[in-house]
Amino acid sequence: MHVKRTVTIAVVGGALVTWLAAAATSTRVVAPPPIERAPAIDKSGAALTEEITRLHDRLRPDASPVEPGLITSARP
Repeated sequence: MHVKRTVTIAVVGGALVTWLAAAATSTRVVAPPPIERAPAIDKSGAALTEEITRLHDRLRPDASPVEPGLITSARP
């Protein structure tokens, strides 16, 4: 009687383990997430922001003006 009970417990336990293992795994293929690319408008917007910052720095009232003909260079 003990052998029959042990075999029954082993078979039922094996069936439960198999059932849980099958429920825990997935056979569905997951597609990779789409690649997000920055639109061209964002790139031109970033370039415009950089240009605006450069112009604001150039037009600052405390900045000394630079004349193109007065470039100083060290000549021997």
